[in-house]
Amino acid sequence: MGKNNIFKNALILFAITLISGALLGLVYELTKDAIAEQGMLRQYAALDSITPEVDTYNPLDVINDGDTAIEIREVLEIIKDNAVIGYNFILDNNRGYYGRITIAVGISSEGTINGIEIISHTETAGLGSRITEAGFKNQFKDEVAEPFKLGSSGTSGDNTIDSISSATVSSEAVVNGVNKAVNYYNEHLGGAQ
Repeated sequence: MGKNNIFKNALILFAITLISGALLGLVYELTKDAIAEQGMLRQYAALDSITPEVDTYNPLDVINDGDTAIEIREVLEIIKDNAVIGYNFILDNNRGYYGRITIAVGISSEGTINGIEIISHTETAGLGSRITEAGFKNQFKDEVAEPFKLGSSGTSGDNTIDSISSATVSSEAVVNGVNKAVNYYNEHLGGAQ
């Protein structure tokens, strides 16, 4: 193989890479609005599932504590009959087994968890993905908004969440995310009224 062939092959590879990159960029530009819209629809569906009876949401400014592992993106007052009946939190925990888990957490003004919903995740199918199952999520429902701890199988109750077998990291990421919302509620929103 001569120098001319090496140069020619390198030029062909460069052209293929350049065209592929340009096509990926074009596809991203064409689909980014639809992807963002789907994300918002998932978020609205999650909020509706944990607070089905709401007149409107009032977004609040988020007081960021600088923790990049678990970031609260949104805090929404839940308004019903012109009164605040609780708060919904949208947060990202970047310490799932494979990355980010986006969680919605609802807390009533009386200081109980309305529910949680997993908006998105990249956990292992059949293991970590079980954080989306009702059996796991419903352990939080109607519990006092105090920090939760993760227990092993069969230890649920008293704010102890039964971990998913073989998916401790995913379970822990959800518990830590919910605790972030609980702590924010108690420290910045006055806790139970």
